[in-house]
Amino acid sequence: MLTLIHVLVAVASLVVATFNLVSPSKYKLRLVFGLSTLTVASGTALVVSDSAHILATCITGLIYISVIAATTAAAQYRLYSK
Repeated sequence: MLTLIHVLVAVASLVVATFNLVSPSKYKLRLVFGLSTLTVASGTALVVSDSAHILATCITGLIYISVIAATTAAAQYRLYSK
């Protein structure tokens, strides 16, 4: 069940981050921050509870955080440069 929630929250955060890149707003920025925090927290819980492979999990998490950080930085730049 936790895995399903983790995947749904991660996909939702990527979708919101993409929409935020197209049409930036402060609300969407906060939503992306919250969803990405939930994703990292649930991923950490999965690693601790299921003894998942730490190397593969960390690499995937780093890629996820990199994509979220890049889209959020671009959205913030577009929002505050207006």
